Amino acid sequence: MKKPETDAAPADAARHHSTTREWYESLLVAGVFVLFVRTFVVQTYQVPTGSMERTILVGSPDEVDTIVVPDTDNLVWISQTTLSVDETMDTVHRLRERFPHLQDPPSDDICYATQNRQVAIKKVAPDADLVIVVGSANSSNSVRLVEVALEYGAKAAHRKARCTSTGSWWERSPA
Repeated sequence: MKKPETDAAPADAARHHSTTREWYESLLVAGVFVLFVRTFVVQTYQVPTGSMERTILVGSPDEVDTIVVPDTDNLVWISQTTLSVDETMDTVHRLRERFPHLQDPPSDDICYATQNRQVAIKKVAPDADLVIVVGSANSSNSVRLVEVALEYGAKAAHRKARCTSTGSWWERSPA
């Protein structure tokens, strides 16, 4: 018995439309991904003006040896306030060894509030059973304080700041 002949054109057209649609969907997803990366990754690290054109980001003391500058007599260092004061000073020390004419920033660049909190944690951490840092979940200062507490031998925890209706965050249970 002979099979009835069917028109293959609709099946081919449907397959073609399906393939074309998948191709366009893939392009759309790729386009959204590129836009996301460009907006939230690439542009985050771009400096929009020429004022920072001759700025070099040094992430650690180990990176100091990789720095190449045209004029070693005209350098100034600055720091981000959320960095560890100790790590910042280690990096500055290495910079001074490599570039003896390195100048300090025009004003004291290290935030005293950040520095004072780190110094306080360093003092109490060795004797503390637990250091609880209360702060925003996305606060780099809070994260840094937990790191300092751990570095100085304490167990440490980061808790999101919140208030109850009575205004107290930490309430003791009755003894």
